[in-house]
Amino acid sequence: MARPKLKILPVLAPDIIQGQLNNGLHYFIKPNQQPSNKVEMRLVVNVGSMSEKDDELGVAHLLEHMAFRQTKNFKAGQVKAFLDSHGMRWGGDSNAFTSHENTVYIFISFTR
Repeated sequence: MARPKLKILPVLAPDIIQGQLNNGLHYFIKPNQQPSNKVEMRLVVNVGSMSEKDDELGVAHLLEHMAFRQTKNFKAGQVKAFLDSHGMRWGGDSNAFTSHENTVYIFISFTR
């Protein structure tokens, strides 16, 4: 029997702006002073290896990798081209990892 996930509220620094979109997505914005030309976005999905059933082992990690290959709105090769067009180096400024509890996608862009 699956247990409902507990809602864990992070302890935030006072300068962090937070909110929720109409679709339920929670967001947090932290102003960055140095370097002033850096924008970093992290997408945290609350699904990791502990969410998998015995016959699904490795699926969360596989999906993490597949998201960089192709999506509903980006055909094969277009994800990399999109990231490149926004000043991100493939692999250096875009990465992801899957833990037991979540999957995190990281995107960093430096404005010129």
